Amino acid sequence: MAYINTQDVAKIRNALKIAFPDFKFSVRKQNGGLSVDVAIVSGPIDLSSDIPHGNGYAQLNPYYLERYEWSKFYEAVDMVVRLAPSKKYYNNSDAMTDYFDVAFYYHINVGAWNKPYEVKFPKKSKGVYQIPDFNSEAKNALAITELAA
Repeated sequence: MAYINTQDVAKIRNALKIAFPDFKFSVRKQNGGLSVDVAIVSGPIDLSSDIPHGNGYAQLNPYYLERYEWSKFYEAVDMVVRLAPSKKYYNNSDAMTDYFDVAFYYHINVGAWNKPYEVKFPKKSKGVYQIPDFNSEAKNALAITELAA
């Protein structure tokens, strides 16, 4: 049965802070623990090209992250969300037989319905912001959180 506890949500939150220190995330448990909602609140990259309605908010489809302009970033966030909790993500669902078995459900959003995504550069940056290798940052954060556990 799909469930995620508060400790695993905290692990996701901490791993995202370590992996992407220049970004601000909102990570919340939803639906009585059935799902986790991850919102990218602000960061140094303009993600507006992936927000189709121009209102500063978009729900991303985790099954087709490669379709977005900033797909490498979203895929790294997705990897952290799936691998940071002690209960690793799995999906043994079979829609043909109406059988749904996942570790937990999750949603990745850019901005929130009541607060649009903001572009904010780090205070300590001087000059041009260098875009990091998101995949290696996510792997490093996962390794750090595993050691801390």
